[in-house]
Amino acid sequence: AALAKASPVLVLFMALGRIGDIAAQLIAAGRSPAEPVALISDATTDRQRCRLATLRTVGRAARAIRPDAATLIVIGRTVALHRILSAWQQADPMSIAPARPAAGAPGKNAAAGGTP
Repeated sequence: AALAKASPVLVLFMALGRIGDIAAQLIAAGRSPAEPVALISDATTDRQRCRLATLRTVGRAARAIRPDAATLIVIGRTVALHRILSAWQQADPMSIAPARPAAGAPGKNAAAGGTP
């Protein structure tokens, strides 16, 4: 009950298998059954998917996701920003840029005996 009132936004990770029970408990503790929920699975990969639901329907929506998919669950009004922010969302999976040498560190030519 305290968690239901602790914050207007709740973020859960690796709770996909229990989200139906968690949603029922949040509703019983006073959160609106119509409160928006986002299920973001396989984020930053080419399999990334965002499913929108409500506390009332999230258990059913969760069953459509692979049980082993790493899924971030966002509960609260901020989920409504998804429609606005999705236009700026990166379409391709994230990648990590190659590391740059630290300032003052020799370049690869210097390490190989060449000039920095």
